[in-house]
Amino acid sequence: METVKKTIRTIYTTILIICLPLTAVGILVTPSLMRLLGVPESVMDMAVTYITITFIGLIGSLGYNFNAGILQGLGDSKTPLRFLIISTIINIALDLLFILVFKWGIAGVAVATVIAQSFSWLYGVWYIQRKYPELELSLFRLGADKVILKKIFRVGLPSAIQQSLFSIGMLFMQNLVNRGGPAFVAGFGNANRIDAFVFLPVFSFFAALTTFTGQNVGARQVSRVKQGLRATLLASLGTYAVIAALTLLFGRHLLGLFNPDAEVIDNGMRYLFSVLPFSFLIIIQFMLVAVMRGAGQMMVPVLTTIVGFIAVRIPSAYLIERFFGLEYIFLCYAIGWVVSLTAAVIVFSTGRWQQKSLVMHSAPAIEKENAEEGIGQ
Repeated sequence: METVKKTIRTIYTTILIICLPLTAVGILVTPSLMRLLGVPESVMDMAVTYITITFIGLIGSLGYNFNAGILQGLGDSKTPLRFLIISTIINIALDLLFILVFKWGIAGVAVATVIAQSFSWLYGVWYIQRKYPELELSLFRLGADKVILKKIFRVGLPSAIQQSLFSIGMLFMQNLVNRGGPAFVAGFGNANRIDAFVFLPVFSFFAALTTFTGQNVGARQVSRVKQGLRATLLASLGTYAVIAALTLLFGRHLLGLFNPDAEVIDNGMRYLFSVLPFSFLIIIQFMLVAVMRGAGQMMVPVLTTIVGFIAVRIPSAYLIERFFGLEYIFLCYAIGWVVSLTAAVIVFSTGRWQQKSLVMHSAPAIEKENAEEGIGQ
């Protein structure tokens, strides 16, 4: 428990220290990134305004996710969901207030998001203080443990690199999509939102399996990890198959909620039919990565991102556009997933992740703990 308290203090201290420079850098580079993306000048000012305000509220987003990580690590996955529901309701209410009443436009949308995220963060801090006083969480009693900080960076830095590579790759992808004109861009954007919504259950299973793996690898219960992987694969693939089938069946109606223009809907359906039928590949990869990530093997997601996304998907998108036409570029997703899944399977099959653990115990101590708790009976 003492290590848990030190870890929480260390991470919160790190977040608060790095948040200000991250915000400053984000605000400074936003206009250049928007131009790199090829954002039309007609919406450039609105895009820059929205993202600038969002960066100002970065601490709320980081804080909420860290609170959620604490609670999920303790086995409580329901409370972060409640925080998110409350935050969403606040966000919608403030959107209506700031846009319809105050007439703030896009700035109102951004301010509403920042307020909602900040509320979920601060409410989470209050809840953890009240529910788990033994954690001694306080924003006014901070400090960093050097040993824990080093381990945090070892675990977190590969994930940060992965997200950065993904974002850089999306810049190139968005630049390519922008060549198709407003209707193509709108169709891609709307279909992408639907795809992200359809994929939400998979992210939930991924987070659950990562936490489940970390707890069981730490307790040397590798057989339970494998059982969890099988169960999660069945649950995630089954859930996704149903939702994806319904989405393809009613896709035109869903896309019409965003934009009724027939050309925009056609482009959106082209994306959905190019991506959804092959998404089982990335789901399997996600679950294998969740196990290895939960065990502490953090470089695997980075390597699969580099191989499947940067080295394969983006180049194949440009090649498809050149030789077959822009309307077929979304097939690059399936091509990248085949390669990245193959890489994940190869790494997973070596079994090296079974020797990983962020918390090390002696064998006699583990045997004693298992005997006392009746594990394995």
